[in-house]
Amino acid sequence: MSETVKINNKLWEYELDKEDNCFIVKIDGKVYRYEIYMIGDELFVKENNKYIKISYFQEKDGLNLWAEDAFYKISEESEEELIEEESEKDIKAPMPGIIKEVLVEVGQHISKGQTVVVLESMKMSNELKASVDGEIKEIFVAVGDQVDAFATLVRIESE
Repeated sequence: MSETVKINNKLWEYELDKEDNCFIVKIDGKVYRYEIYMIGDELFVKENNKYIKISYFQEKDGLNLWAEDAFYKISEESEEELIEEESEKDIKAPMPGIIKEVLVEVGQHISKGQTVVVLESMKMSNELKASVDGEIKEIFVAVGDQVDAFATLVRIESE
């Protein structure tokens, strides 16, 4: 049976099966096989004889994962919640961290996908990108600021 999960603000349909220590994920027409191990308090995923360390923390509305310098916010949400969230133009911190770079200025026109802020968390840099084309209306942070998860960093007015 197919389930829905939201990963980095995009809904995905998936199926998950388990055989011993191996998880089989069917997503977007593709099949992935992973072995998952807890060694002490660290999580590792084995894929094609390669071990990948996964850093994670649980929040009230989902799970945050870091794997190979990529960040994934995973939650189970309805289509209505996703549509409502995508209408927001604010760039928010997906996790607590320190602002390393602010790459825009108030009044600047930006394109969807353009990096706006770089946030460091757990010694990893995360590029936060614009979800729409628009103009920077407000910047709420500066380099060196420590922010909480879900703090509004930048406000964008869409075109």
